[in-house]
Amino acid sequence: MTRPTAPHILDVKLCMLGFGSVGRTFLAMLRDTEERLAREHGLRFLICGISTRHSGFLDATGMTAGDLLGIVHVGRDDLCGPAVPAEELIETCGADALIEATVLTPGGQPAAEHIEAAFRHGMDVVTVNKGPVAWHFDHLRRKAERNGRRWRFEGTVADGMPVFDLVENCLRSCRIHGFEGILNATTNFILEALGDGRSFDDAVAHAQREGFAEADPSHDIDGLDAACKVACLANVVLGAAITPDDVPRDSVRDVTPEQVTAARAAGRRLCVVAGGRLDDDGVHTGVRLTELPLDHPLTTIHGSALGLILHTDLMGDVFTAELHGEVQQTAYAVLADLLALYGRH
Repeated sequence: MTRPTAPHILDVKLCMLGFGSVGRTFLAMLRDTEERLAREHGLRFLICGISTRHSGFLDATGMTAGDLLGIVHVGRDDLCGPAVPAEELIETCGADALIEATVLTPGGQPAAEHIEAAFRHGMDVVTVNKGPVAWHFDHLRRKAERNGRRWRFEGTVADGMPVFDLVENCLRSCRIHGFEGILNATTNFILEALGDGRSFDDAVAHAQREGFAEADPSHDIDGLDAACKVACLANVVLGAAITPDDVPRDSVRDVTPEQVTAARAAGRRLCVVAGGRLDDDGVHTGVRLTELPLDHPLTTIHGSALGLILHTDLMGDVFTAELHGEVQQTAYAVLADLLALYGRH
């Protein structure tokens, strides 16, 4: 990190792995808030490397987000040069922080290897890829400590909704003994749509058009996405040492409209509830189809919204929600994590 002419401004160089919608939205956010970040936080972020499967960008001196966006084709995986292998980029770009925004793969690799390499080369890390936290949390936490590095991952569970920051900064000295949430918008929307008389395929297609379901929605439909988020939460706030493979999960693939309407007729709502609890027998988790009473807070979560209840010893139950989960919120999570690492406190 270096300081430019103005002595109160700190330059922070960033390396980005992955340049999909989150990465592009993040750069636009940096461009649009450049003056605010300098004025309020004393920071200027410079991009010195980006790697995707098909193209790359490398400039060890760094470019502002505005300058970089002026020369790349935003909206396409088309950067300024040929693809650079992630390990090579991490080793040569001279960044202060790595932003890991590659696609989730079962097992959390190669994203976890990217993070470990960043620690070795003196970088802090921000990840929105939930795989490393879900499958490799303890290992990477120890690697960060051993290398004197910091690692943040707010965007892995609920887009930009404060979860880990809420626990860390707003629930000080509280012990979290459980959580329950609606953490996958796609399945939540599908169940609502089935109850409104729409077909399963139509509901999935609508969620894809709205942008909160992937082109291949199987990770959502079959519960893997929510199981990854449960593993992240359980590992970080409950002290578990689990992976998504340890989380029992239900699929919504075979849910019928009759099941949804029967629950409604009984004064309940069928939801996919992602939960975990800590008791004397250890940590218990699951992603389960659950009929909730209509006075339950999670029944207020509709469409692309997400919601989470934390069960604590000192503060009781704390409910937080994100009303519109979109790529903008996930991009903000990256910025919020960077401000937590480098901003004025």
